[in-house]
Amino acid sequence: MSKASDNLRDHQQQLDMDGVMVGVSRQAVEEVLAELAKLREALEYISNPIVAMQKEAEDKGYRINGAMVVSIANDANHLKDIARKALLESSDE
Repeated sequence: MSKASDNLRDHQQQLDMDGVMVGVSRQAVEEVLAELAKLREALEYISNPIVAMQKEAEDKGYRINGAMVVSIANDANHLKDIARKALLESSDE
């Protein structure tokens, strides 16, 4: 994922910004990283919706309509809905 998330996962005792040693539970780290992964997935979809829709269709064994995919990919409300859903799911946990 990223250097920061790898560091969180591998080093549960770290210095905070004041130089105080702090520990973090494995469960807390995994929950934060899982939420980060979900939000990142939504951002990746929003940043390249055509590729995301193609992959989703392939995973489900569907064929996609190119014109419809382009139309959906250019629909700002669709992209906003994806972001809202990810944020809502994130705040519920």
